[in-house]
Parts: sequence; C-alpha cells; structure tokens
Amino acid sequence: MILNKDCYERGCAAYDDRVDEGVVVKKEWVGLTDEEILEEYRQSYGDDGNLTDIYFAHAIEAKLKEKNT
Repeated sequence: MILNKDCYERGCAAYDDRVDEGVVVKKEWVGLTDEEILEEYRQSYGDDGNLTDIYFAHAIEAKLKEKNT
C-alpha cells in the first residue's frame, strides 16, 4: 500500500524520502522466528531460555503488531 506524505505526517506509516514524488510505502509486518527470539535471549541473559520465554516474546510481538498496523 502506498500512502501520501500528508498521511505520513498524521502518523499513517513510515515515510521513506528515497521514494520519488513524496509517496510513502507501508511495509508488511515481519515477526521474529523462535530462533531469533532465543538468540536475543541468549545474548541478554546468557542462557537458552525456554518455551515460556518464546510464548511471551510472541505475545509482545502480537500486541506491537496490533498497535502498529
């Protein structure tokens, strides 16, 4: 979906100034894989986490998606 700059200024989508004629391209939501979540968990906490951590991360993602799409 392409939105115009006025829509962006009202908060509709992220404006990409590389696009000609002041249009905005709204990107599709891309979630994290379980592996990406666990890798971030390992880097932050130094252990492997568990399924509860993965479920929690996906719940946060779902709420962010709801608020941002």
